[in-house]
Amino acid sequence: MRSRDDVLHDLPVIESVLAVCAHPDDESFALGAVLSAFAERGARTSVLCLTHGEASTLGADMGDLHQIR
Repeated sequence: MRSRDDVLHDLPVIESVLAVCAHPDDESFALGAVLSAFAERGARTSVLCLTHGEASTLGADMGDLHQIR
């Protein structure tokens, strides 16, 4: 297994990364490690989420998720 430093070294050096996600938390659960690695390499990271955030299978009893998010 490769070390984290080896993986970071192999990433391209870029100025910015845009993660486009369909659902809230997708960037955390699906892309969190990748976005973190790019940020560690100095890239500006941004997330575009294409939903109001009103639905979820997690924390369904939290109230109006659209307003909370």
